[in-house]
Amino acid sequence: MYKSGFEGFIRDKYTALPETRERMLATEVTGLWRYSYESLSSIPQKPLYFMERYNDVKRVLLETFFGPPNEGVYSPSVQNTLYQMARATLNRFPDIDSVQLKMPNIHFLPVNISNTGGQIVKFNDDVYLPTDEPHGSIQATLSRFWSKM
Repeated sequence: MYKSGFEGFIRDKYTALPETRERMLATEVTGLWRYSYESLSSIPQKPLYFMERYNDVKRVLLETFFGPPNEGVYSPSVQNTLYQMARATLNRFPDIDSVQLKMPNIHFLPVNISNTGGQIVKFNDDVYLPTDEPHGSIQATLSRFWSKM
């Protein structure tokens, strides 16, 4: 994803990060989902059904994360992207009851390099330093609402 930022979040006295519309989004996605069927006899009997469904869910998650190949999709936050991915999965597959996604922030901080004269060499923020601390552990579960009526 080449269009991401971190904006629109709640600010309080503990907020340290400024809002930005240009920020590298790096994460590892772990996804779990649960199926729901009326009865044992309603479980699909087609060989490899669940293998095919796994590949279909993976495709929906990837397409939602990256967006169209030529344009991408803007992400205002990892949290928003996680929600959009889980929602797209539930909307596409009626037999999936809930989706749990874990998407920790993997930070790459922009580096400003000074030359010998003390001037900052600008690279338009294209030089990054990987760091593992601090980091955010972001996860959520999105479920269908099943009415008892």
